[in-house]
Order: sequence, then C-alpha cells, then structure tokens
Amino acid sequence: MHSGWTMLWNDEFDLPGPPNPEYWSHEINCWGGGNHEYQCYTDRLDNSYVGEDGLLHIVAKEEFFSGPSLQDEDPDYPGPFVYRNYTSARLRTRDKVDWMYGRIAVRAQLPGGRGMWPAIWMLPTDWAYGGWPASGEIDIMEAVNLASGYFPGWGNVVFGTLHYGLPWPQWENHGRPYHMALDNPAEDFHEYALEWEQDEIRWYVDGVHYQTQTSEGWYNYIWGGQETGFVVANDRAPFDQFFHLLLNVAVGGDWPGPPDTNWDGDREMLVDYVRVYQCARGVVEGTAKACGTVDPAVLVHEDIGTPGIKDYLVYDGGFDTPSFADDLAPGSFAFPGVTVDSEPKPNGAWEIEFSRTGMLLRNEFLGSVFLGSATGVTLEGGSSWTTNGELEFDLKVKSIDPETRLLVKMDSGYPEVGFVEIEVPA
Repeated sequence: MHSGWTMLWNDEFDLPGPPNPEYWSHEINCWGGGNHEYQCYTDRLDNSYVGEDGLLHIVAKEEFFSGPSLQDEDPDYPGPFVYRNYTSARLRTRDKVDWMYGRIAVRAQLPGGRGMWPAIWMLPTDWAYGGWPASGEIDIMEAVNLASGYFPGWGNVVFGTLHYGLPWPQWENHGRPYHMALDNPAEDFHEYALEWEQDEIRWYVDGVHYQTQTSEGWYNYIWGGQETGFVVANDRAPFDQFFHLLLNVAVGGDWPGPPDTNWDGDREMLVDYVRVYQCARGVVEGTAKACGTVDPAVLVHEDIGTPGIKDYLVYDGGFDTPSFADDLAPGSFAFPGVTVDSEPKPNGAWEIEFSRTGMLLRNEFLGSVFLGSATGVTLEGGSSWTTNGELEFDLKVKSIDPETRLLVKMDSGYPEVGFVEIEVPA
C-alpha cells in the first residue's frame, strides 16, 4: 500500500465474544436479502462471534430455523415468521460508523462450497437520492460457489461492482471479476480493498489494482416532479454521500443458485481486520490519488453514463424514425370514445377529443415500438427500453370535465398493469 494513508477507524477483533456493539449491529430476518436467499440472519453467537484466535467468525449453518419474513427497516417488520433450512449473520456499521471517501481494507478468508455467497460491501447511510439502488451500492468483494465446481470457471473468482441509476427494478450494475491465481482462494486469507475518491473508485486484491470506475460512468436519476421528470442529481451522485460497511455470508439465492445439503460442517467467513484510512496528503477534499496505488495499465471501466435523449416526432405529415408499423396511422389509435384528428397541425401535434373512457395508444403500438422489438427505442449510453428508460411527452389540456381522470398506463398483460395519474391544473 502506498504511503500517506492515515488510519481513520479499524477493528482488529482482539476482544473475544460478540462483535463490538459500538461498531456493529445485526440484521435479524429471514427475508432473503431481496435475492431469494435461503438463510435466516440472526444475532446469535452461533452465527457471529470474535474467537480466541483474534478473528471475527461469520458462520453459516445448515439447520432448521424460523424468523421475521420482512427486512428490518420495513415498516411492517417483523411480519409473519417463516422457516428456513440455513442460518448465518449479516453485520453492519450503520448509525455507528460511516465514511465518505478513503481506503477500506478487509483481510478475510472466504467460505467455499455450493451456494455460498460471502460479501464485503457498503450501503448509503441516509439514502439521499431515493430507494435502492438510486442512492448507490458499493460491492468491495463478492464471491459465489468458490471451489465448488458448480459454476465452471468461477471457482477462483471474486467480483467488485457498483449499483446505481434508478430505483429497483430499473437500475445499472457494472463491475469486473478478478481471477485469483489460486485453485481455491477459500483456503487462505486475502486482503480485499477499495480506494474511493470524489470522481474515481478503484478495487484491489492483495494490493493488486484490477478495476477502476469513474463518475463519467456512474449516474443516478431522481424524480424532479411532473414538470421536470427525472433529472441527474449531480455529476458525482450517488457516490458523494456517507456509506457504512456490511459483512455477511448468504446461502443460495438468485446468483449462486441453490445450496447443497448434508454439509460436513459449518461454513465460515473469517475476518482478520477491517481498516479505514483517509489520505493525509490529499490536497482537494476527497482526493486519494496522492496516496493511492494506481496501475496505469488498468483501463477505466467503459463509460456507461447517463442515458442520452433521443427525440422522435410522432407525426409531422409523415412518420419519422423509428418507423412505426404501416397500419398504425393516427386514425387506428381511435378506440371507442376517442377521436383523433388525422390531419397534422402545423406544429406536428394531434388534436384528440375524448367523449367517454378511451385510450389513445393501443397495446400493439407499445409492443411494436417501445418494448424490445426490432423497432424498439434504445437510449444512448444506457440499456434498452426493456430495462431502463424514460418516455416523455407534451400534453396540453384545452378543456376537461372536473370528474375526469387522466392516466398514463403501461402493462405487460393483465394483471401486470400500472398507471400514474396526471395532475390536471384547475
């Protein structure tokens, strides 16, 4: 590690017993982490403790257990109790210690085996930009199925990832794998580290710099109101806030797949230390390059960036790109109760008159234009419309019955229907 770092906070796990309550709290739930995981997280010493060996033990056990079905922050927590066949622990420093910028280093030995999913990661303390992951997630290290042979080629791979963009389920996650030069990285300790500054985040394993991402690539969208739509909070968001640390071992889930059964023994993540540094030599707040070890051969992650905007005129005396299906002329949009003036106005707009309940655009239009066919819209710099996007339109209400509601609806087949009501000025 390059010189110039000053220790800001650390836990060396020297005092046997429960994890230091001044630093750590436990999540207690069988929620599944939002990933359909198989474990219940507990605060029992059976699942997390500091041993006489000076190590934090996070222990996954194959055992029948019951607990809350909801995540701890859910307003309806604990909810009904559910049963699981595994237990483990998820520790976090939220509301105890958190940081913005610096170097976070964790020396740990990871558990191997089918379905095992150890993680060292960070979440925002205050969720300043909205629900997960609009306010960001920083994964320092994740591993799945180490040395299990379940995912061929992944037996010695760890991952570093950022999550950002829009709230779930419309978000971006980008990262890189690191292939360790070992048949089984679960057999020994390794240091997993992150260097985080205002406009750059770098990942390290045993001092080897293997990934860089910058603020030119990450982004977030926040809702600015009906008149504004989604806007970018600022060029550094969401990774310009205080984050806290999490250590956990999940069992099974969407990524590793189902765990095996009939274990020979418990499976543990052993943590030797957690150390957080600040750069004493940084001239500008948040700068870490004065202290960081930067390998110039490591290319910056591709520029994902905020989705660009493509404007399309729906009708201007003829259809502009994207080319709509020939039978989708203005008149064909008229459902019973809706009249569309088929003659374009000078500004390319339509005049629509509703005599009773009706819809302007029918499903075939949405299906053939926006939801992933050959004529689908792809946002520049972002994912296809099926994953991420914003549809924006201008609508002028010339007259309306006071009892009438205007709804924008999207659906993928009943009952998967959603709508937003448009506020109608007086």
